Amino acid sequence: MSDGSDIIFAVYSAFPGLTALVPVDRIINDDALPKGIVLPALQLEIISEFDSNIANPGEDVFCRHRVRTRIHANTASERSLVRRQVRRALFANQRATVPDFSNVTIHTDGGGPTGLAPGSNVRVGLQDAIVTFSQER
Repeated sequence: MSDGSDIIFAVYSAFPGLTALVPVDRIINDDALPKGIVLPALQLEIISEFDSNIANPGEDVFCRHRVRTRIHANTASERSLVRRQVRRALFANQRATVPDFSNVTIHTDGGGPTGLAPGSNVRVGLQDAIVTFSQER
């Protein structure tokens, strides 16, 4: 089964304002960025998942995933620009159409702290999103 981070990846990859700053090959849907990646870059990860398993299930399962976007940038102003485009992509796609998913909704959730990644000069910012969708069992 796919998950909410796949939906967020699809939304980000198709949003020109964001991909002008962060090319698609630097939007990483994984738990770690590749070593030596050029910044700015985005890293997507699932924070929590809830899949509704009702007593009389149909063909689809209703899912609610919290997806975290880690924004990695060279400077605080670059991080701010990227975060603004991340939020615009999420706002513009609250009812996203993504292949293999139905009934998709996206809502911004917590925008986390900003700061330096330990032991580096990389500026990191966080933006969470709640993604709900239906998917075939």
